[in-house]
Amino acid sequence: MALPLYLGLVALTAGVTVLAVQGMRRPPSSGIEAMHGELAEAVEDLRPEGRVRYRHQLWYARATTPVAAGEKVRIVGHRGLWLQVAKLEEAAQAVPGCRHGLLGQRR
Repeated sequence: MALPLYLGLVALTAGVTVLAVQGMRRPPSSGIEAMHGELAEAVEDLRPEGRVRYRHQLWYARATTPVAAGEKVRIVGHRGLWLQVAKLEEAAQAVPGCRHGLLGQRR
């Protein structure tokens, strides 16, 4: 009599496990980790520090090379609440295996 109950619990556990594993394999969709690889705009000169605008929010950022205000940059990492950015030309080398094209479109 207990066999159908046990089989049902095993099937439920297997289903939840599959969904959990699938969720862990997805890239982050929120938080600062989801910003990696995205485009931002320099609001002020980055020599090497300044501010960038990402989705209507201002963030402090550090650039590997000087960036003029108004230039587009790619977010290549973060350290605390500071973003690490690179010019679009440098971003492909800064992020090995980058999944993004130079125009911010996913490949």
